Amino acid sequence: MSIDDLLKSDKATTWWGGLDNELGRLSNGLPNTPIVGTKTIDFINKEDIPKTAAITYANMVCDERPLKTEKNRVRLTIGGDKLIFQGDTGSPASDLLETKLMANSIISDAARGAKCLTLDIKDFFLQSYLPKPEYMRIHAKYFSNRFCQIYKIDEKINQDGYVYCIILRGMYGLKQAAILAYKQLVQHLALHGYKPCGNTTGIWEHKTLKTKFALCVDDFMVKYFTKSDAQHLINALKRKYDITIDWSGKNFCGLSFNWQYDKGYVDMNMPQYIIKALAKYNHKFPKKFQHAPYKWTKPLYGKRVQMIHPEKTLPVLTKKETQVVQSKVGTFLYYARAVDPAILVALNDISGEQANPTNTTQKDLAMLMDFLACHPNATIRFIAGPMQLCVESDASYLSVTNSRSRYGGHFYLQAFPNRYNHTDQNGPIHTECSVLKNVVCSAAEAECGVSFTTAKRLSSSVEPYKHLVIRNVPHKSKLITLQLCPSPMRQ
Repeated sequence: MSIDDLLKSDKATTWWGGLDNELGRLSNGLPNTPIVGTKTIDFINKEDIPKTAAITYANMVCDERPLKTEKNRVRLTIGGDKLIFQGDTGSPASDLLETKLMANSIISDAARGAKCLTLDIKDFFLQSYLPKPEYMRIHAKYFSNRFCQIYKIDEKINQDGYVYCIILRGMYGLKQAAILAYKQLVQHLALHGYKPCGNTTGIWEHKTLKTKFALCVDDFMVKYFTKSDAQHLINALKRKYDITIDWSGKNFCGLSFNWQYDKGYVDMNMPQYIIKALAKYNHKFPKKFQHAPYKWTKPLYGKRVQMIHPEKTLPVLTKKETQVVQSKVGTFLYYARAVDPAILVALNDISGEQANPTNTTQKDLAMLMDFLACHPNATIRFIAGPMQLCVESDASYLSVTNSRSRYGGHFYLQAFPNRYNHTDQNGPIHTECSVLKNVVCSAAEAECGVSFTTAKRLSSSVEPYKHLVIRNVPHKSKLITLQLCPSPMRQ
């Protein structure tokens, strides 16, 4: 629901309060409330804005966040597409791979006392100053009578019905907000001995303490050995930021962790993600349980003619239906990469058709959603052990349309693999499932191509490991070992 719908709903009073809190947080606060102003914006007259300055719009984003102190949240974002910024706007952050590496590192060192806590910086973007001010306008209908009285908004409403603002600090939606806030955080943490590990910007370490953490924008997943080490990082952040602390370390960037330190494993999942996604798309529970995410054809071994899928020539869906298909693919792809690699093959084929989807694409997607409805809470378990990266890969020759071949790579952390014993195999930190770009001439070329592709896929990420073992499934006796630099993830 949009902010306009929420302000007219039966919970209008709650959402008006959330809107007042956000405007007060961005300006000078609200008297007699816990809301402290950040002086990010100031309300001005339109005549005070330079004629050459660009004026952008405001957008209200609403969400229910049960884990936050303020559960009904309104965030005012600005239209960054209307503003021009010369320079790099990319901000380094840890990804899913580095998050899984950190989880493995913590549980592997749990026997030596390692534990996890998570931290969150409040109003992170609002802490950075802009090199030059920006300007935006907010419609007067979004200011409550209470807020208008406190800030005398009626005196600043322009003839066009808008209130104009000057932006002095970073805000959500501003192109340069993320990089400015990140650079400020780097400078502040450097004063206390923290810096990114070599060959990565998402995992940080201290120059003397054993503390390490994965940093994703304003969220920290911290590996610590003693309370005093953890408190050192907390105190360093509190000198500049207002933070929230979760000593259980159960939640990080939408992922939930069930730490079993004494048993030597941690379970990672995304509870309620699929249930909410299916409710969003009004997908009903299937009448018959679906245990397969995608259709498949039983292979006939020994057949001389290679099995090839026929080209699809069905009518293409409408533009609106195409957008729905693309939205569903994007929603489930994040879930697949995070915790459920079993649906990657289905998503890989469906995403290849999402530019021009057909009725068959819709049926394939419906089958996938039926499978997810029956199995809504996939979980990956990471087991404590030597953090050595192992990769198992395989390819299927000419199994995709246009004479292409599919390949897969299974990346996990374990001791040097025994080809006769696969007990206690660890959960994957990454699963590669795609189609070779080149048209290969034989199954041998497909196998060679997948070994190269999977090794290249994590070439930058394996630097923290002492060994990389690549094993191609049909030739288990042949192991390729790469000697790399010592690991910064382990002491």
